[in-house]
Amino acid sequence: MTYFLIGSIDNRKVGMQIPENLESLINFLLMNIQSDPHHNFSAQKRQEIYEAFGPRTDHQAARARGWLAVITARHVLSIFEQALPDENHPRKLIEMAEATLRGKFSVEEAIREAAEGHEISGRLWGHEETEVTWNAYLAGTAAHRALAEAAGVDPFMRISWIRASDSPDQGGQPIPFDQLPDEKLAEWLGDTAAAAAVAHAYDSDQLKSDPQKLLEFWRWWLKDAITAAWNCMEANDDC
Repeated sequence: MTYFLIGSIDNRKVGMQIPENLESLINFLLMNIQSDPHHNFSAQKRQEIYEAFGPRTDHQAARARGWLAVITARHVLSIFEQALPDENHPRKLIEMAEATLRGKFSVEEAIREAAEGHEISGRLWGHEETEVTWNAYLAGTAAHRALAEAAGVDPFMRISWIRASDSPDQGGQPIPFDQLPDEKLAEWLGDTAAAAAVAHAYDSDQLKSDPQKLLEFWRWWLKDAITAAWNCMEANDDC
């Protein structure tokens, strides 16, 4: 297997402007998040962002979404590597995601590697449970999700609802995925952003996400990561 070095993205090197409709949506959603007392950003609203990139049948839109996933996973990779400095599997997954977006790694192989990454993360990369913090686990999860999204997989494709047996406070009723908190989407079948946001914001002492750190993450994701992803769509090997 050949792996590719994770490049560095500098928004200042490229001056691509994101579409006006996407910029307007970003500003609108940012105001919503800031006004929410817990600074939550629902999966349904993130879907609006993904859709604003363009149709899933559009190659360039798909690449922009893929780059957004890669940039997001890279943002929290250090959380994983600080916790498990001898484990490089998530880094390799992100490298494969970059290579997929550059046309140097096949989509079919990327999907297989992402599925394998999901299985390996579920086994905690061969470590004891006490060795892997929740933040590190989710940062590693973001890596295999990014590879799947770089290969064009819709992160919400399999989520229409989660049965109440998986969430005992729902009184026996199915839960629409857009009502699930990111703590659940991060653990189950959500997007790269859900895993990365909770990896960044989760407070292990309080056993919940810190609202201010969530706001910090979502501000970065909406304002910086999306712009960088749009630039990478055009820059490709220069990204």
